[in-house]
Amino acid sequence: MKGNGVVAAMARIYKGDLNKIVIKPPTNDSERLERLQKIEQILEMVIAVHRLHIVISDFKPGNILQDGRNIFLSDLAGLIREGDPYGTLTPFYFDPREGGIGAPADHKADLYAAGLTIFELLHGPFDPNLVQPTDFVRTHLNLDDPMDYAIKLLTLENKAERPPLTSILGIVREEIGRLEHKIGEHQVI
Repeated sequence: MKGNGVVAAMARIYKGDLNKIVIKPPTNDSERLERLQKIEQILEMVIAVHRLHIVISDFKPGNILQDGRNIFLSDLAGLIREGDPYGTLTPFYFDPREGGIGAPADHKADLYAAGLTIFELLHGPFDPNLVQPTDFVRTHLNLDDPMDYAIKLLTLENKAERPPLTSILGIVREEIGRLEHKIGEHQVI
C-alpha cells in the first residue's frame, strides 16, 4: 500500500520531464522567461541538495520532472554522498574529466550537468549523434548573453574555476527581472 501511494503521488504531479520542453528553444521573451523560471527552480533544488553534501550524479533533463509550475528531482537512486564512488551516471551529461563510475563524487560534476541542462532549455536539444557536448556548447554560445556566459562558467574545463551555483542563480534572477521588466513595458499601453 505504501508503494502504491508513492506511485499515485508521482502520477498526480508528473506532467513530463524536461525532455518534453527541451525539444525546441524558446521563440519569444515569454517562453524564455518561463524557461528561466524553471532554471531558477532547478538551481535552488541543486543548491539545497549540495548543502547536504549530496551529489546528484545522474543529473539530466530526463531526471527532472515538472507539474506545470514546479520542478522535482526524480531518479533518487543517483543521489550519493560527496566523496563516495559514482555508481549511476549518464555519460553524455557527466563531466568527462571526473573519471566515471567508481571515481569519488564531486558536486562540481553537477555544475557541469547543470550547464548542459540550461543550454538545452535555452537552445534546444543536442544532436543525438553528438558523443560529447562540451566543444559543441562552447562553439554555440553568445557570451554577450548573460545566460550563455553562465553556461560557459558551469562547463569550464578546470572544475576548480566553476563558480558556486549561488552566483549562477544570481545571474538567472537578474535575467528574469530584466525580462519581466521588458515584457511589462510592452504590456503597458
